[in-house]
Amino acid sequence: DVAFFSPNTPQGRGLNFSENMQWDSQKHRFVKEDTQGNHIHAHFYGPNGEEIGGQFDRDVTDLGRYRGAFGAKKQ
Repeated sequence: DVAFFSPNTPQGRGLNFSENMQWDSQKHRFVKEDTQGNHIHAHFYGPNGEEIGGQFDRDVTDLGRYRGAFGAKKQ
């Protein structure tokens, strides 16, 4: 079974989030981790670092674990 929720529904309220990541110079990526197992990692890609991509894994109240990926390209 698959269920889809938007941040505007009661079930999806925890899906609308933002994070502040720190640069990890040893791993060459942005990182945010906490003691509950929530994390987000991101890397620059492309010949001139014009793209970014990453993944996240976090606990969302009433939904359990929420995992996803994101990406963007400089225009």
